[in-house]
Amino acid sequence: RGAPCCKGTYKSFAQAMADAPREKLSGYDHQVIPEFYKNRLDNFDFADYPILFWLSRLLPGAQLVFELGGSIGLGYYAYRKYLPFPPQLRWIICEVAATVRAGQEIAQERNESQLSFTDQRQIVGEPDIYATFGALQYIEEPFAEIIGNLSARPPHLLLNRVPLWEGESFITLQNNGLWFSAYKVDNKSDFIKSIEALNYEL
Repeated sequence: RGAPCCKGTYKSFAQAMADAPREKLSGYDHQVIPEFYKNRLDNFDFADYPILFWLSRLLPGAQLVFELGGSIGLGYYAYRKYLPFPPQLRWIICEVAATVRAGQEIAQERNESQLSFTDQRQIVGEPDIYATFGALQYIEEPFAEIIGNLSARPPHLLLNRVPLWEGESFITLQNNGLWFSAYKVDNKSDFIKSIEALNYEL
C-alpha cells in the first residue's frame, strides 16, 4: 500500500501492540526507521502550511522551540527553506533514542548549530513555542497532561496533523509497512477543552 492502514480498536496501547504481528517491528524506536525518513529531509509538506503561517509571526522573537516528535528534523529543515531563523534561536526535538542518535549525526554532517535532540520530555529552559506535528497519535499520555506537567507553560502551542473526530476517543493499530504502532484518535471537542482548561486560547 502507498499509505499506512489501521485495524481494530483497543482500550490501551499495550493491548493494541499485543495484537501486532511478531515478524514486524513494534513502535518507533528502531534504527531502520530514521533511515526510512532520510529521503524526506528538506521536503515541505503542504499540510504544514498553517505551521509556516504561525511560525512566520512567532519566530522573530523566539529563543527556544521545543518539538515533541519531529523525527530527524523533518519540520526544521523544511521550514527554514521558507522562513528566516533568527540567530539566537535554538530548536530542540524530543524523540525516541534511535531517532535522537540519527538526528544528531545528520545535524553534525550539516553543521547545524541551532538544532539539537533529546529523549527527555522535561525541558531545560522555557520554550517560547511548544510544537508537535503528527506525533501525538503515537503517545498514549494525553497532551494536556504533558503540558500540565511542565515546570513552566510555554506561551505558544503549535499543533498540526493531529487525528481528531467527533466520536468517542479510541486506539487502533497502524501498519506502516516496516513497523506497527499503536495509534490514538481523540475526540475533537474534548481535546480542545483539555488544553483550554490550562488557560490557552484557540
